[in-house]
Amino acid sequence: MWPGWPSGPHGRDVTRDFSDVPSFPELSLYPSMPLLYPILQELPGLPPSTGLPWPAEVVQAHHGLQAGFRASRAALNLDESDPIRLGHHLHQVKTAMVPVVEALGRQTSNPLPPVHIEKITEAIFALVDGLQLALVKSTAACVSFIHKSTLQSNV
Repeated sequence: MWPGWPSGPHGRDVTRDFSDVPSFPELSLYPSMPLLYPILQELPGLPPSTGLPWPAEVVQAHHGLQAGFRASRAALNLDESDPIRLGHHLHQVKTAMVPVVEALGRQTSNPLPPVHIEKITEAIFALVDGLQLALVKSTAACVSFIHKSTLQSNV
């Protein structure tokens, strides 16, 4: 959970509890785990400005968020995303994208509409959920492969 952020859309906690991860023989069950939130194809664009045009910093920050979102979402679509790549994207979303959204939400002059901030927040929460789930699945697949390789080499 991120300090200062709500517990997620509709009051749900966005962190997942994987304490019930099964032992090696059941690892094949992970592909059926559902996502908590659907992941958008793209981050919502900036809404039309109601008065003054959006400041250059807001436009640039939003473009950066969109680029980061696309890159992290692309990592989810790779057939063979490894745990290191997924962990990197998860870390980037939490440490780079989240503070930008928080800053955009606190802007005082010509602020983005709260509804737009909420849409971006929900999209990022969904991305975090997807990355966390993919990381668990990818780690489980690696552990299973190593475990099977170890068993075969001991035979």
